[in-house]
Amino acid sequence: MRLSVAICALCAGCLDFGDIPLEEAMAPAPVAPVSVGNVGDDDPPLEGVSDGVTDAPGPVECGPVTVEMRKLKFRPKSLTVCVGDTITFINKDLVAHNVIEGAPSVDAHEFQSAKLGTSESWQVAFSKPGQITVYCGTHKKKMRDMIITVVP
Repeated sequence: MRLSVAICALCAGCLDFGDIPLEEAMAPAPVAPVSVGNVGDDDPPLEGVSDGVTDAPGPVECGPVTVEMRKLKFRPKSLTVCVGDTITFINKDLVAHNVIEGAPSVDAHEFQSAKLGTSESWQVAFSKPGQITVYCGTHKKKMRDMIITVVP
């Protein structure tokens, strides 16, 4: 312990801090306090900060879109498409899935695919704007609430 103190004292004499006293030069720099506050749903997102969501929709680009059914999830979980666009649903799981518009508690559906085996796909096109919810009838509890927003 004495040796390390002696070495530090010797080295401190070798350093040139100009007109700044040694104690001040070696003191930690002050840190400005940062206030984060409560972040709510209405707050703007912080730039460069990720919330870990990887299935968020990107900007709207009209044209064909592919949705994968993988690991008992729709990927992406939500997306925005244009009127006239076609979405291809492709099953990447080892179990069969289907694609149904609406909610499991509703009997009438605008569209419903047959069961899709591994690597099978099904397409649907949208002719009017609106928001559509999609789920898998085979896995109603795990694969539900995919949101498709159709814009003009």
